[in-house]
Parts: sequence; C-alpha cells; structure tokens
Amino acid sequence: MSRPEPRRFAAEVAAGLSALRRGFSLWRHSPRLMLLGAAPALVVGAVFLAAFVALLVSLPNLVDWATPFADDWQPVLRTGTRVILGAGIVLLVGWAMVACYAATTLLVGDPFFEKIAHHVEQQLGNPPPGRDEGRWAGFVRQTSESLRLAGLGLALAVSLFLIGLIPVVGTVTGLVVGSVVGGRLLVTELTGRALDARGFDLDDRRRLLAARRVRSNAFGAAAYLLFVVPIVSVVAMPSVVAGATVLTRDLLPDPTPAPQDVDSAPGSGTIVPPGGFA
Repeated sequence: MSRPEPRRFAAEVAAGLSALRRGFSLWRHSPRLMLLGAAPALVVGAVFLAAFVALLVSLPNLVDWATPFADDWQPVLRTGTRVILGAGIVLLVGWAMVACYAATTLLVGDPFFEKIAHHVEQQLGNPPPGRDEGRWAGFVRQTSESLRLAGLGLALAVSLFLIGLIPVVGTVTGLVVGSVVGGRLLVTELTGRALDARGFDLDDRRRLLAARRVRSNAFGAAAYLLFVVPIVSVVAMPSVVAGATVLTRDLLPDPTPAPQDVDSAPGSGTIVPPGGFA
C-alpha cells in the first residue's frame, strides 16, 4: 500500500478525530443514554483502579521479594535496580489494564452500549437489520473475539514493558508505540458492534479498517490515550462507542454492504447526519 500524500494523510487523521468528536457530542444530545453507558465504565474502572492502587501499596515488598540477590549489593546499585524493576512492573500492569479495559467494559455493559450504537444508527438513517443469530450464540462469538483481541493487547503490554526498561527514552517510546499499536487493536474492538450487525467477522473487520488505515488508526490512538486517564476513560467509553459507530458508517461505501464488497470500497467520506447529530 502506497503512503498517502501529506494533504490526504492530514485529512484522514482529521476525519478519524472528527468521528470521535461526534461521539462525544452525544453527551449534549442524549445525556441520559450516555450516563447509562458510563455506568459500566465506572464500575470496571473502579475495580481496575482499586487493583492498581493495591499494586502500588504492595510494590516495595513485591520488588524486595523478587530481588533477594540484590540484598548484598551497594546501596546505590540495589536501590537503582529495584526502582527500575518497580517502574517496569507499574508500566506492565498499567498497559495491561488499558489493553483489557475496553474489552471488559464492552462485555459488562453490552446492553447499554447496544442502545447507544442503535441510537446512533437510527440518527444516521438506514440502520442494519442485525445478525440472524440467538443472543447466546452472539455472546459466545463476541466473547471469543474479545478474548483474541485482549490476548494481543496483553502481548503488546509485555512488549511495552520491555521497551519501558530502556533508560531515558523507554517511557516516551512505549507511550508512542502503545498509542499506535494499542489504538489499532482498540478500534478493531470498538467497531465490532456496528460491523457485527452487518455480518462482518473479525477478519472482515480487519480488512475494512486496513483499507482506511490512517483514519481508523487516528481514531484508535486518540481513544487509547483517553483510556490511559482513569476518570476521563469513564466519560470517554460511551463516547468512543458512539464515535466508532460513526466511523464505521464513514468507512462503508453503503450503510449495509456485504463483507465481500469491502476490499473494493473506496470509503464513503463524511456522513451528514439527520436530527442534529454532528
């Protein structure tokens, strides 16, 4: 795939961020619906945050237990080694939580996010009919796909942990790599609901997103960075679900195409929604 021209690259990035902005605008148009979506995000976020705080409290003892070989080292070397290891553990767990946050929250709050996605589809017009499958079969399929993506996210967290061990530049490099690669996994997860309703499986979803890689990655990276901040992530979760539905509509050449039509689809551009959803 050839690299896009700078002007088109900037336009695609702006389009991805615009889809996210339009998701946040739903707080103004349908605040009660968005509060419902924020509830599971708040519960999952509180559990994750409590676990992270517990890790921080027990971190000195954990690091001492993991490095008994350093007890007889010089104080400067011993302290430095344990500080680096402690920072690495914090980064590993933090990135793992970010990687698993979206998947966990989407599973816990599925009925709420289904309502948000359906509301957006109705506002934009011509909503998809949905898959012809039972609720249990759909839950099993969605859970399987979420676990696959969560597994990739955990592998990313381990990679970022190793990058974070690099002195001076490790943390910044890890944040950049995490936002790009983690954002790609995140947008794949977030567009699942809208594309599932159109009969797309995980591989179909990846092909569609790859066809407009810059736009989808810009959306995913921005959402990933929002999820890094605990309190912001609660407000952001229902917004990115709404924005991912908008993004999906922007990427499709037709509101309800068959998956086999995706590879030849040039993209539909920005949708002008009815009813003031912008």
